[in-house]
Amino acid sequence: MLALGIDYGKVRIGLAAHSAGSTIAFPLEVIKHRSFDDRFSTVLSEREINRIYVGLPLQMDGELGPAAQEVLKWVRAKQKMFSSIEWRVIDERLTTVGISKNLSDQGISTKDQRAFIDAAAACEILNGALVSEEKLGLRVGQLIENI
Repeated sequence: MLALGIDYGKVRIGLAAHSAGSTIAFPLEVIKHRSFDDRFSTVLSEREINRIYVGLPLQMDGELGPAAQEVLKWVRAKQKMFSSIEWRVIDERLTTVGISKNLSDQGISTKDQRAFIDAAAACEILNGALVSEEKLGLRVGQLIENI
């Protein structure tokens, strides 16, 4: 079974996936927030997804700030809609910031980054989870119902 990585944003939501037997994630797509549910249903029907890792933007001190609270609220709502899937949140402090810096260092403007930065961040989230699971031999992140 496969996992999916999600980078939640107020405007766009990035998705990343991986191939069976691989711990290397790839950007899947970026979905506008308003059309997420319909498109996400299609993505789930096209792939054998059994777990999802959503980036949780904790504050630098590890506490849940307003951004993390918003993500948790969104994930809880999606978990109710898509309840057959295991939903986990994983610390993603500075993920998008780091990716943006790398892209800027490569000469890609902030405006041009918008089209794919969310999927790239989802890739980082999923890669981190897959590699950690392979090394540790257990699931990483927190089940949403335990938060």
